[in-house]
Amino acid sequence: MTTASARNAATVRDLGADAVVDHRSPSAVAELVAAVGGRPVVGAVALGAGSTDACIDVLARTGGDRLAMASTPIALDSLVGRRRLFPAMLPVFTRIGLGTLRSTLRARRRGIRANFVWGSSLRDDEMGPRLWGEVVPRLLAEGSLRPAPAPLVVGDGLDAVQGALDRQRAGVSAQKIVVRL
Repeated sequence: MTTASARNAATVRDLGADAVVDHRSPSAVAELVAAVGGRPVVGAVALGAGSTDACIDVLARTGGDRLAMASTPIALDSLVGRRRLFPAMLPVFTRIGLGTLRSTLRARRRGIRANFVWGSSLRDDEMGPRLWGEVVPRLLAEGSLRPAPAPLVVGDGLDAVQGALDRQRAGVSAQKIVVRL
């Protein structure tokens, strides 16, 4: 089960989710808990700024005890397009660090082990080689793991990169922006 926008719910169901809750719903946590229906919960992955607290609440109510925080607790929009990144990033990264610490402590108080997972985490631990060398290739070959979403090719060559970045910044959802080189 997962959350998604109402617009992307069908896409997420097609990918295998048995329950999809609108992430904007004020009752999203209760709806996810109801969808669990007493089944065992191993853990949750918090994807997207602001999702960690909701994941903690779901885990606390369903007996899950592991949380992977895969996104920063705040959006990084304020850093996009800045010419002088250094002075602007100091308060943003301070808020990220304090927000992550707050969430980790909140989870711990509720009996949940929370860890922040960087993209490089899987490269540097024992799970990475197993996941990328064994599990993913096997699931792709079986057809139970499908790459998604389908690529949206927006141009060819380096000249198309800026347009692709502009389109990405304007906001895309359930789309993979691709430039062929």
